[in-house]
Amino acid sequence: MLDLLATFLAVYREGSIRAGARLVGVSQPAASAQVRALEQALGTALFDRGAAGVVPTAAADALARDVGESLDRLRSAADRWSRAGGPPSRPFRLAGPADLLAERVVADLAPLVTSWVRLDLETGLTEDLVDRLRRGAVDAVVALRRPRDRGLTAVPLTDEQLVLVARPAPAGPGPGDGPRHLDGLPLLAFDDSLPLFRRYWRIAFGRRPEGTPVLVVPDLRALRRACLAGLGASVLPTYLVADDLAQGRLVELHRHPDGVINTIWFVTRQRSSPHPAEALVREQLTSAARRW
Repeated sequence: MLDLLATFLAVYREGSIRAGARLVGVSQPAASAQVRALEQALGTALFDRGAAGVVPTAAADALARDVGESLDRLRSAADRWSRAGGPPSRPFRLAGPADLLAERVVADLAPLVTSWVRLDLETGLTEDLVDRLRRGAVDAVVALRRPRDRGLTAVPLTDEQLVLVARPAPAGPGPGDGPRHLDGLPLLAFDDSLPLFRRYWRIAFGRRPEGTPVLVVPDLRALRRACLAGLGASVLPTYLVADDLAQGRLVELHRHPDGVINTIWFVTRQRSSPHPAEALVREQLTSAARRW
């Protein structure tokens, strides 16, 4: 039954029989047969099958929630015992945005940092870090977007809410003003391609933002300080600016009724022998991210 559950979880996470089979090291027909055997044993369909592939049913969602973390723990324990309790030969190399690692990840992974689990953290832009992951230079990336590479696996950690903020100004735009009132704002951006602005404008206004940034710095904490200094406006996650908004140091320049969110992903390479700490790190961050 454990083998059937492991194959089911791989297919569920990868979104296809073929990718799931490759992840657990079996043939595609064998993976398909194992999923069907599990469905028969449970008496319910786990996937709707069609020309486009497999789509999880509600039963599959519930089963993945129930068994996912337990199976990851079993796999991690087996890895540790297979190494006779010895530490990995090198640290687990985790990469991500500097602000997110500093404000969230480091503290959440602190319980894992022992003589057995050692961490080597690297900061940078998501695009650059995912490229390093492809080349094997890092073991995992906490990413602000989901890569679509066939050789990568992306697990969602959490959804962060984005807000458009600036220092209060007597005649500035308010939360109910439309996009035209925002054109011409001095933009403070994470990257010169305006990734967070583009996401906010697409969801809130259905178009791209206009203008070029007056300040680019790949650290959201620095952008927050620039907003507080009155240099312009930025799109930031609420966890960084909640106190500033509550105290009136910053204001929202626009408020979307449904909110604007961005998903944070834990991205790894598909390989037969992952780093022994990978499952532990993924499990710890997945659990901790529920509180972000």
